[in-house]
Amino acid sequence: MAEIEIPNNWEPMMHQRPVWNAMMNDGIKRAALSWHRRAGKDSFAINFLATKAVETPGVYWHLLPTSTQARKVIWNGIDRNGRKVIDQAVPKEIRVKTRDDEMLVELFNGSIIQLVGSDNFDSLVGANPRGVVFSEYAIANPLAWSYIRPMLAENGGWAIFISTPRGHNHFHRLYKNNETAPNWFCEMRDITQTFREDGSPIITPEILAEERREGMEESLLQQEYFVSWEGGLQGAYFTEEVNDIRENRLGFYANDETRYAMTAWDIGVSDKTAIGVFMSHPVTGHPILMDAYEDRNKGLPHYIRHVKNWQRDYNFHWHFGPHDLKKTEFTNNRQVVDTAYDLGINFEVLPKADRASAIDNLRSFLRVLHVNENENTLHVLDMLASYRREYDDKNQVFKDTPVHDFASDSTDMMRYAAQSWEPTLLTTSTARKNYTAKRALG
Repeated sequence: MAEIEIPNNWEPMMHQRPVWNAMMNDGIKRAALSWHRRAGKDSFAINFLATKAVETPGVYWHLLPTSTQARKVIWNGIDRNGRKVIDQAVPKEIRVKTRDDEMLVELFNGSIIQLVGSDNFDSLVGANPRGVVFSEYAIANPLAWSYIRPMLAENGGWAIFISTPRGHNHFHRLYKNNETAPNWFCEMRDITQTFREDGSPIITPEILAEERREGMEESLLQQEYFVSWEGGLQGAYFTEEVNDIRENRLGFYANDETRYAMTAWDIGVSDKTAIGVFMSHPVTGHPILMDAYEDRNKGLPHYIRHVKNWQRDYNFHWHFGPHDLKKTEFTNNRQVVDTAYDLGINFEVLPKADRASAIDNLRSFLRVLHVNENENTLHVLDMLASYRREYDDKNQVFKDTPVHDFASDSTDMMRYAAQSWEPTLLTTSTARKNYTAKRALG
């Protein structure tokens, strides 16, 4: 094999060198990089990953939000010099195997590099990665990090999170939580802080002027080029409402076991199941999201056990679930609601609602919602902030239909909470009878 130097025909740019040195030479194991558009985030990350894979045998993953994006950006992507990105970073001369269907290469030293969609992270069972890149993390499934983090902790592996901001969501929270942490390298760089080797800016005033001339919204321009957290995710439904909750109605609310509580569920099989615990505010009567839980690929008994554990703290008066609880399971020819009853949860099954009306109803619900601050409820706020409309690339407009992705399940759970909520719902023991009668009439 001819001698190949890694990185292969690539050098980190000036703004990329501090994090390269910190993670390559100074023992830093975590990095969160909020760099502007076209700052070379993926180019930096895949070359760093390839260098580490040559240096230390192991499994290495580069995750984008979906496998389609991973194939488009890295596997089939072409860099500014006309080279395939994967072939530049991982030249064929150092490989012993290439699997196009799995976007996987095996190196001469036994290392494996694989491109993956973070929407399908739990398909990566049995592996023990030494290094992981989370690309465009602001629009990626944050549960992927929860799943992979213990693996890296066990073997002392490293992780890099790269993205432009998309409002105050899970990437913002990860960045702010670790900004001053000793084993983290966190950095924001806008277009005034990145230059080519000759000293010229990567993004020139002419490029910005052209973006404005072609109609790029100023809030998006500030987000993409000046790494502003304030713009929000383009096409998001609930940016204003979630920001208002974070600023005015996020705090610590004591649980009173003498007062009633309720749960709202979005139940998935191939998707996640999301559950929220709600109580009424002792003064205003407004809803409080007290706690939440979300997981995937678990059976109904798993989630019911979790709720029963909550019963040590909460006096549950209601459990609300979606209309598809009445579907029949092929395994036992029984409705899901009946199986749940046998396991100890007596669901009120909500009627199917028009999605557009349900989104408007949720918006009104969020305007009075209080949130008890903990890791689980902050996750729900992150998901609400990430819930967005589909984008029509052909016509360059947002559609009226939402994207179905990692944010859908917690948001749907909140839709069902909004659909079921009434101000007196949790105040008296007669509320259940009155509510049931009203639903029967409605």
